[in-house]
Amino acid sequence: MLFTTYIRTLPKVLETLYRRLSPDTAQQVTFMSVHAYALSVVGGPKVRPDVEQVDAAFNEAWRQAAPAGSALRELGLGKGYFRDELAWIIKGRGLTVEDRDTYLSSPRTGRGTAFAKHVREEIWDLFVLYERRLRARKVVDFDDVLRFARDQVRARGDPGGFDAVIVDEAQDLTQVGLEFLAGIAGDRQDGLLLLGDGQQSLYPGGHSLGAIGIDVRGRSAVLRLNYRNTWEIVAAANRIVAGLPFDDGDDAELQQIDPVERIDVSRRGEVPAIRRFASVDDHDEELMLAIEQLAAREDTDLGDIGVLAPSTALVRTYAARISELGLACRTLDRYEGSPSNEVKVGTFKRSKGLEFKHVLVPRAEPRVLRDEPSAGEDEATHQERLDRTRRELFVAVTRARDTVWIGHVGEPSALLSPASWSAT
Repeated sequence: MLFTTYIRTLPKVLETLYRRLSPDTAQQVTFMSVHAYALSVVGGPKVRPDVEQVDAAFNEAWRQAAPAGSALRELGLGKGYFRDELAWIIKGRGLTVEDRDTYLSSPRTGRGTAFAKHVREEIWDLFVLYERRLRARKVVDFDDVLRFARDQVRARGDPGGFDAVIVDEAQDLTQVGLEFLAGIAGDRQDGLLLLGDGQQSLYPGGHSLGAIGIDVRGRSAVLRLNYRNTWEIVAAANRIVAGLPFDDGDDAELQQIDPVERIDVSRRGEVPAIRRFASVDDHDEELMLAIEQLAAREDTDLGDIGVLAPSTALVRTYAARISELGLACRTLDRYEGSPSNEVKVGTFKRSKGLEFKHVLVPRAEPRVLRDEPSAGEDEATHQERLDRTRRELFVAVTRARDTVWIGHVGEPSALLSPASWSAT
């Protein structure tokens, strides 16, 4: 059996936990990220992405395709937005340089900004230049690896010889990624299990499982019982993403069920705490005190505590400050699932799939969570970005089993109205 997910660090954690749960069957399950397994399928150094070279290829293409005064520059969205467009909307759907008309006419589900035809044409020119620069440097990117692996499995079968594939966080995979995994499962009955939560989707995509060849109609189910969170945590988290549309697959009947109504939560606990501070020093002092107080509980070890932040810069900051207190600390990019008496510190994204007894979220304020539009950012793109941040925050809060603490300096982010934390 292959257990896979988009998140690079999660398979190792789940493998460690599974070996503790069922050591007798551990050898029958392979835990790998989808990109790691794709690399093992295609093999060889020529298809192993060189991140620096890939970045350089894109930057060269960007400078050529988007000079000053171009439509792409005038939009003011930043080159990162267009790099996502290439990765998720173009290459993530398996389009190649011959598929220009398909891109120009395709819906861009998950992207807030509507582009006029001439803008799409310039984006396509950027894509073509990027592909040329990759070839000139004799490198491939991770989207290429997935496409190569998909094509190889389709042509020659799966070299791993797996009987079944389990895909966690399936909502975050591209169309090509899902096609690759569906190819591994083949036409085996019950050979493919997709686990996902549209409310936690962090990336644009917009693909239909039916179009990929995965028919889930009448074969889908909602996992109704929430084992992890208390009612108070679920209520607060749901208010963060209230009203946001999300996609839970192609089963129309499931899409009609309200996300709040379809989940049963039996545990009760403390209302999540949101704390306001006058200065960063006051905030950080209280955060450290909160960690010490949690660690002093009889039912809590340092390893039960997660400090989750929106950026890697804040992760580094708070990992250093926790260490300065004399408390053991480990960042999530170095966590492999083994029990350890260390506070875990990581980004919202890196926490996906994990859980802690207690979660602390520092600096949830407008400047840090970027409430306001960036320079040149139109309303649709601003809303798209905020919606993604809401989902990331939803992920962070729902990592907690028992308590949530959120701190902010000055006014809270608009994503965290104090009313959201009232468990009425």
